[in-house]
Amino acid sequence: MTKYKILLNLFIGLLIIGGLGGCAEKCPPPPEPIVKIVYKTKIVEVEVPCKIPKIHCEFSGTGVVPSKKAMECITIQKRALEACGGKIKKEVK
Repeated sequence: MTKYKILLNLFIGLLIIGGLGGCAEKCPPPPEPIVKIVYKTKIVEVEVPCKIPKIHCEFSGTGVVPSKKAMECITIQKRALEACGGKIKKEVK
């Protein structure tokens, strides 16, 4: 019986040694990551501000002349803003 105990202890010892040291080899290093650079063109529409012309208005005069000049100046300013806003409407005469 002692022979079997010695063999059993030897077998268990070899299993423990093999289990702890059997996989001691180095693992291969992980592969280098592959880096891909992808450029995608995107069309971006940017609204360009319209150049509003400088309008000089003079309201000098007597009677109803300043009022008429003010109305003409307002009309000119309105037309300039409509031209920039794309809201030009044709007048029917």
